[in-house]
Formats: sequence, C-alpha cells, structure tokens
Amino acid sequence: MPELEPDTNDLPDLEIGPLFEAHPLAHLIYDLEHLRLLAVNAAAIARYGYNREELLNLTRLDLLIGSERAATKNFIANLPSDALLALQRPCRERTRDGRVLHSDTRGLTGLYRGRRARLVAVLDAVHRNEIKSDQGLELLASAGRLAQVGAWSVELKLKHVFWSDVVCEIHEVAPGFKCSLDEAAAFYPGEASQTLRSAVKRCIDAGHPFDLELPFVGAKGRERWVRATGEAVCDAAGRVVALRGALQDITQRKLAEIELQESRARLAATLRAIPDLWFIFDREGRYLEVSSRDHPSMALQWAQLVGRKFMDVENVPPALIELATKAMERLAVTGQQQTISYERDIPRMGHRDFEARLVPMFDGRILYLIRDVTELHDTQRKLESVLRAIPDLWFVIDADNRLVEVSSADDPRLIRPWSEIVGRRFDEVVLDRDLCALGVAAIEACRLTGEVQTTRYSTMVINGETLHFEARFVPMEAGRVYFLVRDMVPAQQAALDIK
Repeated sequence: MPELEPDTNDLPDLEIGPLFEAHPLAHLIYDLEHLRLLAVNAAAIARYGYNREELLNLTRLDLLIGSERAATKNFIANLPSDALLALQRPCRERTRDGRVLHSDTRGLTGLYRGRRARLVAVLDAVHRNEIKSDQGLELLASAGRLAQVGAWSVELKLKHVFWSDVVCEIHEVAPGFKCSLDEAAAFYPGEASQTLRSAVKRCIDAGHPFDLELPFVGAKGRERWVRATGEAVCDAAGRVVALRGALQDITQRKLAEIELQESRARLAATLRAIPDLWFIFDREGRYLEVSSRDHPSMALQWAQLVGRKFMDVENVPPALIELATKAMERLAVTGQQQTISYERDIPRMGHRDFEARLVPMFDGRILYLIRDVTELHDTQRKLESVLRAIPDLWFVIDADNRLVEVSSADDPRLIRPWSEIVGRRFDEVVLDRDLCALGVAAIEACRLTGEVQTTRYSTMVINGETLHFEARFVPMEAGRVYFLVRDMVPAQQAALDIK
C-alpha cells in the first residue's frame, strides 16, 4: 500500500502519556506501512476485550470484520497528502468474544517513535446521534493536544480570530482569548511578523494558502518555533469570507534541525581548515568528496576516483585495500575511529609514509583523513640513531613514572636486570630511600618547570660495584621524561691522567 505524505519532517510527533492512557474513548496508534498497532489505551483494551500484549500483536485490520478490511485499507491509503486531522469512514469491528461493534473513528497522522503512524479515537456509531457536537470537538482537541496542534479561524466581517485551546496554550493566554489579525501577528518577532502578514494578505486577496515555520514569542515571553498553516474559505460567489488553519508547536524538532545544521556547518568549516588530504566515502566505500583535487598526496586524478569504490580503483595496492577494508568493517561494528599506517608511491612525491584515520559521520558516511608522516618518521629514525650512538645509559619515563624504554637492556650500569624494571614505577625500582626521593623530586620539577634537571648520586650496580653518576631529566611530550645517566668514573679518571 502506498505511503502517506507529507514528508516526515512536517509530521507532528505522536506522544503517549497520562492523557492518552486515561482518555475515556478508545485510542489506537498504528503504523502506516503495515497498519500494525503500536500503542493502545485502557479504554481500547476494555472495548475490544484483548489484553494490551494481545492488541499490540494485531493490525488495525484485525479488529475489523472481514468485509470491512479492504474498504478501510483503501480509505487509509487514499487519504489526502495534507490530511493531518481527518474523519474516517464508519466501520464494523469485532471484539475478542465475537461481538460486532459499529464504530466511527477520527484520526491524526504523525510520527510515533520515528515511524509514520496514525492516531485514531474510536466512537460507538450506534449512539452517534446522541453524541453532542462538543464531544466531537473534544475528541479532535485531545488528539491535537497530543501532537501540540491547534486550530484557528477568522471571519473577515467580524475581524476577530478564534483560537482553539491548544492555540491559546501556545500563545500563553487563557482559553477563549480573542484578538485581531494584526494583534495575532504581533506574537511573531521581527521579520517573521511581516512574513506572516504578507502570507495572510495573499490568502485574503487571491486565496493562496500558506504553510510557514516561524519563530514565536508567547504572551509570557517564552520563545518557540511554530508551524502556521492557513487557507481561504469562499462563499458561493467565490469571494474569500474567512480564513482557517492550524498552528503547531515545532520547537523541539526545529531546535534539533538548527543544531544539526550548525553541526554540519562547523564540520564543513573544520574540514576546510585541515591541511591534510581527506576523502568522504559512502557506506560501501565510494569516493564522494575530496578536500582538494590538486593535493600533492593524491595518487590519482579526482576524475578517476569520484563515484567509484576504493577497492575497485586501479593502482591501489592490494595490501592497502585489505588494510582499509578491515578498518571499515571494524568501524561499522564499533562506531569508533580507526587508524591505519601504510607506505605508498606518489607520482609527484615518490615513496611516502602515511597515517590514515577513518571517522564515522552522522549519516553513515566515512571521513578518511590522510596525513603524510614521512618527515616525522624520518626524524624519529634519525633520533633513534642518535640515541643508539650515545654511550650513556638512558631511560624514558612515562606520565605515570613507569620506566618504558632503555638504551640497552644488557647495560652493566643497570642497578637491576631490565626484565625486572620495565613497566614498573621509578619509586618501585629505586629502593634507596634518599636516592628515590631525589629522583622523584627531579622528575616533578622537570615536568613543572619544563627545564632540564641535573643531579648526582652514587649507587651499587649489577656487578656489585659502587659507581658515581650524573643524571639529567629532560621534559618530553605527553608528560614523559627522558632520563640520562652518565658514569662519572671515566671522566674523573681522565682528569687524573691529564695531571
């Protein structure tokens, strides 16, 4: 069966709460794709004789006698696209114990937990002639309160606007409040007021309907967003004699929409400011966007990539395809950023080292950010070569004061074997209380001041010999400290030899 329009962005939210559950009339909410019941109130349970769980396993058609189902299904499928509030054809329903009920329903189209759905209230049609007109209005009003939709009208001769109770509530005025069209437009700030006035004038002069989303300020100063719709009512001669329409509080939806737009704008600005090459892939790995078509890290022309899956592009190394594919699979499962490293030959730059980060985006797409880390790796390799050439004993201490690296695990100047030291805290390794306090103080001063700290000490090493050392503590990134230990005995001996 065809889905109902309008777009889901324009549909009110159908919320259930105390009013829904306690209403004396049977209320049902069913989805518009399968007509399955999504919510029922206590009056519906009493009317049909099923318990709540049994009802929620049925469709709307299951409550009808067989001959009614096709006509009702066709009626629902052919509701006008703009019919949010609408009466429904009388029908015959069957209770759990087999009784036939003559029913008359009134419905409201909206969204229930993100699904397109219809809220209906069910009246007993056998006694419909005895039902007062204000009961029907109350039924529609209850549906309107659930979705924060109210009605308004104005007869042009009288010039007074009629507002339903829900509209009065949105305006923060007492029920029955009356005002002119100009006074009603004053609730809309700034340009919104002129926008509404112009739309109303076109409706009066030419019969043009309007549908606007506007900022709004109630009588008590509360700021909201509302959807205001209106249409002309004409007499037999075609003259516009009245206006009627609806007003809906769409604050929650509009604020979420604005926040989403702002988030997208911030993301776009951030991406534009990133100097690295980045792509945006769809869920299946197709190239959709690129930061710069002429970026030097591009291995191929953008025209050779856009719209294609990255694993199908020529010249992409199989190892990189496997690496990126596994990262995308992990990303889909965990929703967490993935990082991969690889090497690749680039036409304009030669052999390069890259680090790529795969980040999930809000709509299932993937941001694939590539950073050229060749120079960083070269610097690290040079630093490692320099460190290996230093004859002194050195350590790296992490932010928790744990020894994590050493210049040589077999160095005889170690006070204990490296296997007993690695991963342990400085104060756990150095058992001499005075020496431990001296070292901890130097490490803390190094981090606090950002300056090199130097101290001298004596201690017994692995072979039992007591050596004299000069220690230097150098600050590194992320709270780490480079700890260099120099044996002072060779320097002292050299001084004696000179003399």
